[in-house]
Amino acid sequence: PENIRELCDLAESVSEILEDKEWQFNVYKKAEEKAEEFSDYYELADNVFAKLGNEEWASELYHKAEGKAEDCCDLITLAECFIEKLGDGERADRAYKKAEATAEDSIDFSCLGESLRETLGDNEWAQRLFNKAKECKN
Repeated sequence: PENIRELCDLAESVSEILEDKEWQFNVYKKAEEKAEEFSDYYELADNVFAKLGNEEWASELYHKAEGKAEDCCDLITLAECFIEKLGDGERADRAYKKAEATAEDSIDFSCLGESLRETLGDNEWAQRLFNKAKECKN
């Protein structure tokens, strides 16, 4: 396998067809060694969380993904994940703050505000972001 997706697919096949959890774990470890960018770590973390149920390792991988985040959208995706999968409001809050700092245009601010309102229920912060989005349009 050449990339993270192929390795994750292999790990899933090993588990489903051969019912070998140890081999599956080792394939995910190999994928972690090959991971380089945000999408690699994020996809691997999702698989480790969903397929192995290993919240601690998934959390470490999401943390590595956060360090590789390239834009506001990456950080919004992580913040939602921190809340919805890990129940970690503190890390979600930190990711949302980073996302706000990297937001560049009205679309970024609008998406961020919508996510905050939906995920955290923080209407006040969301409204401030919607106002920033309007300012960007003017």
